Amino acid sequence: MKKIFTLLAVALLSIGSLNARKQDHVSVVSGDVDILGEKETLCSVKFDYSNTKVDEKPLMEYLKEKGDDYVNDWDEEATFAHQYFYVSFNDENRGMEVIGFGTEDVYTYEMTIHVDELDLGEGGSMFNPWARRDAGGMQMSGTVEIKKKDSGETVLVLKVDGIKGESHISQRVRMGLMYDNLAEEIADLD
Repeated sequence: MKKIFTLLAVALLSIGSLNARKQDHVSVVSGDVDILGEKETLCSVKFDYSNTKVDEKPLMEYLKEKGDDYVNDWDEEATFAHQYFYVSFNDENRGMEVIGFGTEDVYTYEMTIHVDELDLGEGGSMFNPWARRDAGGMQMSGTVEIKKKDSGETVLVLKVDGIKGESHISQRVRMGLMYDNLAEEIADLD
């Protein structure tokens, strides 16, 4: 009886963790997701932190409170993390390919990821063997806007609500894992 109970508990926990991983954190506000499936189309991606709040404070104010190292390292940390988005999106999506903003002139669309709220998470939970994989992971909410480069016409707006990455000791990796999950959910819309 004890064996059956243990097996049942393990099975339920496994199913629960699978469901927790595959939640819909990205939804369509307006536009047509079919543009994501356009073959041989390049989309330049820009991350906008101009209105980002961390613990209800503007991002830069929060970073300054943490110290000069946080302020000085932010651009490098974020740039590193953005690579996770590019790689994951291009691996998962069957059409449109994304590139870093300003890396090429020949692209059809511009994607801006507006990060409104950011929870930087923490790395300590990764050392807890009973913690969920995403415990302590970075989390964000905001919008994703895709415009035609030539006309500036907005063709797709997505709402991002609480997308989360896995825990890691490194802030840049936590952010990268969050952007990896965001890219996968956007690619799954198509």
